[in-house]
Amino acid sequence: MFTIELKKNRHLLYPWLLLLFICIITLADIFLSSKSTLGLSFIAQKMILASNSRGHVAAILLFWVFPLYAFLLFAERFIKERTSNAFLVEQIRTPKKKGLLTKCITNASLLTSFFALGFLVNSLIVLLLIPKPTAVFDQRYAEMLEVFTSWEKVGTWVYAHTNITYMIYVLFACIIFFLMCLLIGLLALVFPNRKVVYSFSMIYWLIWWFIPYDLSMAIQPFTEYGLSYAIVALLIFTIPTILIIYLLIRRYATNDYL
Repeated sequence: MFTIELKKNRHLLYPWLLLLFICIITLADIFLSSKSTLGLSFIAQKMILASNSRGHVAAILLFWVFPLYAFLLFAERFIKERTSNAFLVEQIRTPKKKGLLTKCITNASLLTSFFALGFLVNSLIVLLLIPKPTAVFDQRYAEMLEVFTSWEKVGTWVYAHTNITYMIYVLFACIIFFLMCLLIGLLALVFPNRKVVYSFSMIYWLIWWFIPYDLSMAIQPFTEYGLSYAIVALLIFTIPTILIIYLLIRRYATNDYL
C-alpha cells in the first residue's frame, strides 16, 4: 500500500505543482522579509516561521488555509476511491486497519515533507544569502512570558541559540501538519462526503487559531510568548486530535459496512 500511494502521487501532476507552490511562497517570503523595517537582531528572525515579512502573506497562504492543500493532494482522491469502491479493491491484499493507516500515513508524511522542505530551503537561503540584521538586541526581549515560573530564564537560552530554537519550532509545525493531514485523510475514508470532510476540517483547523493558546504560539518563534507556551499550545492541539484520530480508526476497523 505504501508503494502504491507513492506511485499514485508520482504520476500525478498536482503533487508536483503543490510542492512548487510551497517553495515559491517560502522563497517569496525571503524577499518580503528582507524589505521588513522591523528592528531585527538575529538572522533566524528573517526565516518564514518568524513571520516578520510585510503583510504576513506567507503565513496566510501556507498556514491559515492548510487543509486546502490536504484536500488537493489526497482527500479528494480518497473520497472518489471510497465512493467508487476502488479503495476496497486495494484492501483485498492488506488487512483492513493496516491498509487504512498506511494509506493515510503515507500521504500525511508526503505533504508534511513538502512543507518541511520549503522551511529548510527558506532557512538555508536566509542563512547563506541574506545580510545579518544590524539592530542591537534589547535584552528585555529575552524576558519572555512563560507558563511555568521555573522557565523564566529560558528566554535567554532561546536568543542565545536562535537557529536551534527555530528548528524546534519547525519540528512543532511538522507535528501539527502531520496530525492534521492524518485527521483529514481518515475523515475522507471513514465519511466519504465532501460536505462533511471539507466543512469539519476547515472549522476544526481555524478554531485552533482563535483560542487562548492558539497555534501561532506553537509555530512562531521569537515572540513575547516563550517556549513553554509553544509546548502547551502543541499539547492542547495534539491531545484532542489524536483522540479523534483514534475514534475514526476504531470506527473504521469495527464497522463491517465501511
